[in-house]
Amino acid sequence: FSTWFEILVCFLFSCIKSDKKQQRIFNTENFNDYKIEFSNFDYNYNINSGLIKSDYFGIKDSIILTKNEKNKIAKLFFENYIDTIKSETHIMNKEGLLIMPDMGRNSIKINNTLISINGLSDSLKVDEIGKNVLRFKEKTFEILKQNNDFNKIMNEIKSKPDDRLFL
Repeated sequence: FSTWFEILVCFLFSCIKSDKKQQRIFNTENFNDYKIEFSNFDYNYNINSGLIKSDYFGIKDSIILTKNEKNKIAKLFFENYIDTIKSETHIMNKEGLLIMPDMGRNSIKINNTLISINGLSDSLKVDEIGKNVLRFKEKTFEILKQNNDFNKIMNEIKSKPDDRLFL
């Protein structure tokens, strides 16, 4: 009886242990080791330098993040394992369908590694890496939308006439 009991207890503890995600230990100061740039058809924004540039709209400015904003973004970066992406990555729905031109296309450049995000990517239809990237992007922009500099520049971009023709 005691052998079966020991086996049962060991099994239960192994199940409990495997259910818990392993906690990542990271230091938000390490975030400064990464050059992170968000890009789309309208602008490029480098989080580290604060430089935001739109060639088409003729805008070059900077967005100053508070220490709290930068720490929140750093936490998202590591919690979503963005630091583990070491090669060019394409985020798209599992069906692999593309519509061209992809007006909602975004990219994130981490140091020299490009992550392309299809504009129709749905977090319910992408792989695990895609879910992490989309979560990082969306949560980062939630933080940026609270920043006055970011909102001022986004409003300036939206107010400019856009007569681009995408074929």
